[in-house]
Amino acid sequence: WKIVPIPQPENLPEDFAQYEFDCGSRDIFLFSSASFGVSSICEIWENKNYPWYSFYSLTSDGGKTFHTWLVNKYFPGSVEFINGHTGWQIVEDIAGGYILEHTQDSGQTWKTLQHLAWHGSLDFVNEKIGWAVASNEDIKSLLFTQDGGNIWFEIKPIVTK
Repeated sequence: WKIVPIPQPENLPEDFAQYEFDCGSRDIFLFSSASFGVSSICEIWENKNYPWYSFYSLTSDGGKTFHTWLVNKYFPGSVEFINGHTGWQIVEDIAGGYILEHTQDSGQTWKTLQHLAWHGSLDFVNEKIGWAVASNEDIKSLLFTQDGGNIWFEIKPIVTK
């Protein structure tokens, strides 16, 4: 094992300067021996609202450098990459709801695919086919896309004996 420190993101929200915080990794996504992503969450301890922030860090040089960005505040953002370049993320919409975004340049730029009433966990197997476990308040659904996330279909599993 080799320890690979992930640098602190630039342009942190104001909460990080005012309060104590603690960060930890949630998931590691390995694309090759040199290309991987790390999903992290930071919790603010002294703020009465107890916000927590989710970040995603991506490297293509074995961890020598990282591109890190803030995904969401208040819920663990869903970021999914199928390789070191192509990925999707669900972010909070300041107008309410959520936004599904897509990148083809390792997260340097993001294109809005659609506004969502749900958030959830994404899992893509290639540039077109993916699934989401979607949540909207207490309702959960399994969704499927075959066009890269532009259109989602609800899957209603049938359980048989």
